[in-house]
Amino acid sequence: MVVPKYKTVMEENKQNVLVKEGEYQLEEDCVLDRPIKISEFVCNILHMEELAEEYIYVIGLDTRLKPVGVSEIGHGSVDACLSSMRSIMMRLLLMGACKYVLVHNHPSGDATPSRADILMTKTAVRAGELMDIPLVDHIVIGDKVYAAIGDIVKGRNRKTAEVREFGDTGI
Repeated sequence: MVVPKYKTVMEENKQNVLVKEGEYQLEEDCVLDRPIKISEFVCNILHMEELAEEYIYVIGLDTRLKPVGVSEIGHGSVDACLSSMRSIMMRLLLMGACKYVLVHNHPSGDATPSRADILMTKTAVRAGELMDIPLVDHIVIGDKVYAAIGDIVKGRNRKTAEVREFGDTGI
């Protein structure tokens, strides 16, 4: 399965368009249905655990949770990165996504979600509900660890994000 990497550009008429800037070759059965699978996916293709500054990516998914596209949303400093829901939703609509995942890294290596991370996730859940493109999860990548914020924000099961090591499925 080939998954495109997209960026947006502005045409002369000031319209935003999605442009394919690369692609990733994946196994045909790549389904991003659990935090560990999402974490391994972004570390394998984007090497997020190695990045020196914060990056935020959106992964568009089809109805079966297979990736349809990947796009960088923001690139920041060692401890912050700005993004907007407008940019996220625009990319998802242009790539034809039915659902989505947000992923960003913490260069410090600590995957514990910040207040800003939780607030962004709450906003992403609301935006997804309004646009009928639900957020599946928001994953924070650290040094060989990850944390899933989505279930906390959606009120499922936990009160705080558990930071897990890669290979720890939590089952």
